[in-house]
Amino acid sequence: MADDAAVDQALLLVAALRELERPHLRLLHVLAEPGPIHIFGSDARPGPNPSVLKAVRIAESCGLGVPVWPVEAILESDPGLAGGIEAVTSRLESLGLVRTVWDDRLARWCWAITELGEACVQHLVERGSAASPAGGQ
Repeated sequence: MADDAAVDQALLLVAALRELERPHLRLLHVLAEPGPIHIFGSDARPGPNPSVLKAVRIAESCGLGVPVWPVEAILESDPGLAGGIEAVTSRLESLGLVRTVWDDRLARWCWAITELGEACVQHLVERGSAASPAGGQ
């Protein structure tokens, strides 16, 4: 019975892929790279996704912080996302492909790709469909 109740990542991935448009792919392409800053537990507060602090604590136990992207760094990497960054990040978060983290040091929200988001990017790269940073700007 437990197997029937398990969430099938492949099904979630297929459902998410159906919802993605070019701006979502562009942002995923940015977030797939390690973020320019690292969040540590004392600096992080979770957004709507409570698993964020768990990820931070695991990374800290290994002597690492969680690499995240503040909006300025995202827009520096892909300025074409400026007009709709809130809508794009919200959609990706609703699909479980990115997560938000509040950074007390920066006093702002940052974003990181999730395991499902990484699987999505991997799938797109394998199929040759990944958005390039310069594409569509």
